[in-house]
Amino acid sequence: ESGDLVGGDFEIVRPLSQGGMGAVYVAHQRSTDATRVVKVMLPALVKSPELRERFEREARASGRIGSEHVVKMIAYGVDAARGLPWLAMEYLPGATLEERVVEGGRPSPELLYEILRQLFHGVAAAHAAGIVHRDLKPNNVYVADAQRADVPFTVKVLDFGIAKVLDPNQQGTRAMGTRAWMAPEQERVDIPISPAADVWALGLVVYWLLAGRPFWRNAAGTESMLSYEMHFAPIPPASLRSHELGVGPWHASFDAWFEHAVTRDPSARFRDARAAWEALAPILREVTQPSPSAPLPYQPVAGMTTAAPLSQATAAGSAPEANRSRAGLFAGAVVLGGALVGAALLAARAWPSSDEPSVPNVPLPAATALAASATPSASPGPSVVAVPLTPPRSAAKPARSTP
Repeated sequence: ESGDLVGGDFEIVRPLSQGGMGAVYVAHQRSTDATRVVKVMLPALVKSPELRERFEREARASGRIGSEHVVKMIAYGVDAARGLPWLAMEYLPGATLEERVVEGGRPSPELLYEILRQLFHGVAAAHAAGIVHRDLKPNNVYVADAQRADVPFTVKVLDFGIAKVLDPNQQGTRAMGTRAWMAPEQERVDIPISPAADVWALGLVVYWLLAGRPFWRNAAGTESMLSYEMHFAPIPPASLRSHELGVGPWHASFDAWFEHAVTRDPSARFRDARAAWEALAPILREVTQPSPSAPLPYQPVAGMTTAAPLSQATAAGSAPEANRSRAGLFAGAVVLGGALVGAALLAARAWPSSDEPSVPNVPLPAATALAASATPSASPGPSVVAVPLTPPRSAAKPARSTP
């Protein structure tokens, strides 16, 4: 209740929310006179050693990650009077990414880049610390109001309650996560969980932000239908699925990136969030066309770059003449596609924000290298499917055509 003291230092102000494991409150920390968020484990779950361990894991995992884009833990303990585990976190006004998009619509191109840059930074820092989140989704990404002059907001990754600390001797665990966002191997005990599981979820989150809808047709359907689509049905290129949904147009290079992020074989995905971001950032820059004048507002995770070459051939400039010619034609198509996408996205409704930091451009070959190198691992044919830039508006079924 309001006025109750938790852990001898946190005075409850008001309830905030309740999840599957605990009730969350806004609290006043007496020792520092600061506003905090306090999560108290539900009494019905206290007797479960596994759930108590999971609750404690959330506090410890977040504390190990060196990124401002992961929610900071202030303290953890067990309330002596009630026998309930609790943890205290930083308090930041804002809303989840899901709430932002539902209320304000898809973000503008500039905001889209900034959201993803910060999100990937937080997840990459977790991977560098040997931690896999396992439940990345829009509701576990928090967009806090800015507390700095050089950013319009601060993205925070929430809820490390089911995070896994990587152990090379442990082959798998029982299924944990949210089905519509979790990687297929998270439902199997014979495949070890790796950072690639989070890459799968990040790919789906990026698509969701671009399209405004989940990638899976049966995301809101029955569990069996969703499970079949995730595990067995062919995974179409992002551009083809967007055409089915009546959204787009799409940047040509994004198909190749998405295929490399959302493939059922974890060994065929980007190895971690850092590698996925290095490939995605140049593509987003071409789509959003940001200003090249200002540097990034903070230093990234150690070793995490935003414009690294995507292949040794690109870095060394050793492609044969024939490949250079094809790359030139593809680059022209990418520029045209980028311009069209940029125009379409700029027309989307943008969230209100202050002046946003700009980011540097990169040469076009860095953005197109992935499309040339990332080919489907399980099926022949091209990795990029050409679709009409404008979906059919007629109610009649369009004539079948060859892509």
